[in-house]
Amino acid sequence: MPGGSGGSTAPRRAIILYRVAEPPSGPAHHLELDVFIVSGVFTLSVQCRLASSHVLPGCPPCDRLHGHTWTVRAFWEFNGLDEHGMGANFRDLKALLGREVHDKFDHRHLNDIAPFDTVPPTAENLAREVFAILRERPVPGPRGRLARVEVWEGPEACAAYAES
Repeated sequence: MPGGSGGSTAPRRAIILYRVAEPPSGPAHHLELDVFIVSGVFTLSVQCRLASSHVLPGCPPCDRLHGHTWTVRAFWEFNGLDEHGMGANFRDLKALLGREVHDKFDHRHLNDIAPFDTVPPTAENLAREVFAILRERPVPGPRGRLARVEVWEGPEACAAYAES
């Protein structure tokens, strides 16, 4: 259900809790109802590691052949949970990232793989390409969407891509 008049479009769900209580007039039990409105978003993330080489022409010293052990992290947002209390199964998200990203880029020379045969294989462009690949795949889980992709060249340098 849409939010109130404040312009929010975030879905709202009601969590209904019942509890048994004794009425003040005697031992007979009755149900009391508590309703809580929830409008939060769950974020799930999985990652894979890639060992890949590349060359960045015109950008010394990166214009020489070199490689990285990249960490690719993908983030999905979910407005609800399934019947098991999950936005998606981590196993399914890991399999998706492995199949669509790891298998394509691991132990490869990025400059030889489209679109990096015509676009510099920077961390920024790799993040955008991974986002484009994952965006085209069905999201495992209900009411989810791909939110962000991060590509880490090492423990201290990261490029991220998201669409609004």
